[in-house]
Amino acid sequence: MKFKIVSFRPSALAKEIDAELKCLRLNNHEFPRRFQNLSLMSLVINEHDDIEWSATAYLGYVASKSRSVVGDTVRSYAESLIVWLDFLACENIPHLDVSEAEIQQFRLFLSKQFPYSLSSATIALRLTVAVQFVVWSHKEGWSKSRFGKQVEMCGASASSYRPNSRSVFNPLKPSILGPRISSRIPIPVGPDVLASLVSMLSPLYRLMFKWGIATGLRRFEICNLQLRSLPQSDISQKSLHEMRVDRKGGKRTSIYVVPQLLNETFWYVATERPEPIPGAESYVFLNSSGTPVNRTTLSKQFRKAADLVDCKATFHGLRHTFAITALKILEESSTKNGNFNSLKVLQILMGHSSLQTTDIYLRSLEITSPAVEKALQFLYGYGISPGMKK
Repeated sequence: MKFKIVSFRPSALAKEIDAELKCLRLNNHEFPRRFQNLSLMSLVINEHDDIEWSATAYLGYVASKSRSVVGDTVRSYAESLIVWLDFLACENIPHLDVSEAEIQQFRLFLSKQFPYSLSSATIALRLTVAVQFVVWSHKEGWSKSRFGKQVEMCGASASSYRPNSRSVFNPLKPSILGPRISSRIPIPVGPDVLASLVSMLSPLYRLMFKWGIATGLRRFEICNLQLRSLPQSDISQKSLHEMRVDRKGGKRTSIYVVPQLLNETFWYVATERPEPIPGAESYVFLNSSGTPVNRTTLSKQFRKAADLVDCKATFHGLRHTFAITALKILEESSTKNGNFNSLKVLQILMGHSSLQTTDIYLRSLEITSPAVEKALQFLYGYGISPGMKK
């Protein structure tokens, strides 16, 4: 590849930003001040180790509009953007000459020229990022192009993530240039497979695994769990405990945890948790060096265990398993009692902003009600053999 991405966190550097930027071969006075409060910044570096400022500025724009707490949006856009830049470089296509024909050529390249098969969603994302970058660069004056001029004349806009539906010709709409994105029906992981997975994990990752299956939290939400979020009162007095945690999009919302899982977690914190390094004191889950467990390590440990039992599931599959299993139990209780909306309850448990996001689990009350307690108690023990329970 002719281009690469270098990512760092300007907001976390504070006084060290001068040294950090020097390491990145970038003088501080050259770095746009408006980007220094971003959670994650990605620099696009060319084959001469120079910064591609138009691409870097575009990623800064993306980061400033993103609600991502950990910078996943910027990473995804950066990965897609360098594929487009490499394509232009390999095909010797100047930015000025980019037209709809080159966009179509890039779509074919993504669909047929890769040595491995890309999903329709990945192709659509890479295509959309390429289109938005070209239009944004044209509008902001970084590099003019025939395609940008065409969009400008049609009145389309690249100032937001969503296409302008009022445009007669709308090249920003992925469905025009990209493949149809098929919705994947979530598939739960069976109890026998889960039991085998649990037996292969070390105590730390086994506990994090249980948080995934019993609460439906995402990887980064589990890794970012804070000691202050754990209940401070006597947990034996309640069958479910509410915890406020940081979730996707920077939202701080409630989750509901069974006391058995909290007991295991308190035991880990009291007896097994390593001494934290400075700055890591607030995190629940720490590795042997005293630093917070990150998503990559958690995924690698899960993948290692999954490969040993010939399981193709990912850690995110635990979230799907939580949703489908909980919904099944809630639906059964709703049928018997008929006094609550099971899908709405699942939306709250999953932390979804939109009921439409939760609706996919239909194809595959009260939060303190016996139905919810039954569902979460079942999930805590789901797929864990009696010998594995504490």
